[in-house]
Amino acid sequence: MIPFVDADALSDSFLLHLRTERGLSPHTVEAYGFDMRRFCSFVNREEISLERFGRPHLLRYLSALRDGGLSARTVARQVSTLRSFFRFLVRERVLPASPVESARGPRIGRPLPKYLTPSEVERLLEAPDRRTPEGMRDRAMLQLMYASGLRATEVVSLRREHLDP
Repeated sequence: MIPFVDADALSDSFLLHLRTERGLSPHTVEAYGFDMRRFCSFVNREEISLERFGRPHLLRYLSALRDGGLSARTVARQVSTLRSFFRFLVRERVLPASPVESARGPRIGRPLPKYLTPSEVERLLEAPDRRTPEGMRDRAMLQLMYASGLRATEVVSLRREHLDP
């Protein structure tokens, strides 16, 4: 087993693997590199060896990230990076198994949907030119979406047999 004193060298090997063997974009490799530098700094500071790294260390690391003000999305990306890194180490026979394989990042909340004000809805419904067949169709589609809550993709996939005259 290689101790994490060489975490930086292992990280470099991992990034080279991502760039050459997996063919990831330079921006993606750069993001992985940033995550790996942060992780290597932690394990070097804590003097954690590869053979000792486990769930308690991972939890302490993720807690430190959150305490450092990182968003749930960034912490989730870090977990993903670590899963890939440890899978790489297993494939390279540095480790017999990944200590983070079953780790999951924090749940990422979804932003609330944006909504239209009543005056914006009125302007939207009045926008199609009702003098043309296309305008009448567009207005009917907009009214249907507004009244029913259907998404645009749901409305355009409707067929005549779906309608009850």
